[in-house]
Amino acid sequence: MRYRSRVKHLVAVACLVLLSGTAVAKPTAPVAIRLAATPVKGGYQVTLTASPTRDVPALVLTLAGKRVAFPATRSGQVRTLVATVAVAPGAGTDVVGVAAAGGRNRAELLHVGVAAKPAAPPPAITRTLPDGREIAEVR
Repeated sequence: MRYRSRVKHLVAVACLVLLSGTAVAKPTAPVAIRLAATPVKGGYQVTLTASPTRDVPALVLTLAGKRVAFPATRSGQVRTLVATVAVAPGAGTDVVGVAAAGGRNRAELLHVGVAAKPAAPPPAITRTLPDGREIAEVR
């Protein structure tokens, strides 16, 4: 009885290992997108370029608050949306470009300007145990 139980567990673990190696990607829009930025006075000019990988009945591009809907677009045909993003000197921001086609979305993120400083690590807290040993508290 024990032997069968162990074999079942081993078979279950083996199946999980095999399945974990074959990840299935989420379905996305049939569109290849790219974001590029050029510095301009007062910020950056960001360009979203989208090219469908198959014919689509409509293509919607969204970038920095701008939204443009294009009619039927053939596979490989390039559609572009340009927006100016205001960035203060010494600052930075993330810009998201989105292409929607065939009921699905594809997005890309681009950071423009100065990169944000990493968050400071939390202060180390040291505790003294009753026997006199000191330990660092981990959170």
